Amino acid sequence: HDGEDLLNPKWCEIVQLILKETGIRKFRIYTNGMLLNDANISKLSSLEVDDVSLVISVDGETAEENNEIRVGSNYEIIKKNIYNARKQLDKNVFHMTINNNHIIKEEKLRKENFVFSKFLQEIPQYLYEDFKDEDIMIVSTPTLYLAPEEMGFPDIPGYKYVKARKTHRISGCFNPFETVSINAQGGILYC
Repeated sequence: HDGEDLLNPKWCEIVQLILKETGIRKFRIYTNGMLLNDANISKLSSLEVDDVSLVISVDGETAEENNEIRVGSNYEIIKKNIYNARKQLDKNVFHMTINNNHIIKEEKLRKENFVFSKFLQEIPQYLYEDFKDEDIMIVSTPTLYLAPEEMGFPDIPGYKYVKARKTHRISGCFNPFETVSINAQGGILYC
């Protein structure tokens, strides 16, 4: 499920147990790419599966913005890890997607009358340039950081917070009969 699946040191054992007990042959794993190192790539390649969707989350319209938004992140390490994973993992089994979110700018939001579609796709130039020759899908959506005011907001230089609303809001469980979401602790997440 969304989050850093590779953070749990026993992620591979959890996946192997689930595969053994359920017969599942297809699953999705999420990472920010920092832990997509040789050891975890080796663990991924050792799994007996038919289809794995490997989703790597990267934020921002530039590499520098990614590093500012995701504290402790280093885009150059992520890029190297993605290249290594693409080279080492079987392309017929491991389907890679880079999932990019970038903060929508106020000028653009004003043009849209403070409404934005979460389905609008704009691939940042740095991701396009770095991965245009790789067999990797890139999905990019504008986003706003929405949280209760009492929680506060991250301070990102050059950005301010404005009220807006999303279109095409979908709620509920997307695949109740096909998907089981498991968090990094191994717990099943309910719809």
